[in-house]
Amino acid sequence: MAPYVCRYRCLNGDEILSQKVAAECIYESGIDRFVLVPGCDLLYDTPPKNLEAVSEVVQDVPIEKIGAYITEKASQIVEEEIAPYKVPDYTSLDHVVVDVITINADTCAACKYMVEAVKSVGDKFMAIPPFEWSEHRLSEKTTLSMIKTFGLKQIPSIVINGKIAFEGIVPTHDELVKKIREAFERKRK
Repeated sequence: MAPYVCRYRCLNGDEILSQKVAAECIYESGIDRFVLVPGCDLLYDTPPKNLEAVSEVVQDVPIEKIGAYITEKASQIVEEEIAPYKVPDYTSLDHVVVDVITINADTCAACKYMVEAVKSVGDKFMAIPPFEWSEHRLSEKTTLSMIKTFGLKQIPSIVINGKIAFEGIVPTHDELVKKIREAFERKRK
C-alpha cells in the first residue's frame, strides 16, 4: 500500500493551531502509516516552536486518540479577528483588476508560475483590455482577509474583478486572456 501523503500548514498562529491542523491531517489519512510534510507553504519565518509542536503530535498522539485530540485543541484555540477585506468598486474602474493570491512567488514554484502567467499576458500581449495586477502573499495580513472574502479554498489562485477565475491551477495564456476579456466585457454592459 502506498503511503498517504498529507501537507499541513504552520503559516500563521501558534503551537496549538499547528498541532490541531497536523492532527486533522493525520485524522484524514485514516491510517497509521503516512507521510506528514510541510509542503511549499512552510514560510521562511515559521516559528520553530510551531514545527516542534507538530513533531509532538506525530510522536506522542496514538492514531486511535487523534479525534479526541483534535477536539481538545479546537477548544483551546482563540480565533484571531481578521479585518474584512474592503472590496473595490470594480464597476467604477476603467480597467480590469487581477489579484494573484500566493504563498510567496519567490519560494513556491506553483505560485511563481501563476504570477508569471499573469505577468506575461501584460508584458507581451497589449492587445487585450487594460488590466492591473498585483501579487498578494500569504505572509501579508490583508491577504488572509482577501482569501476569506473571496472564498478561496486553494492557493495559488487568480481572482479577476473579485471573482475566482483560477484556483490552484495555472491557466494557459489563452484561458487567462479569455477570462480578462470576459471581465472587461461585463464592465462595458
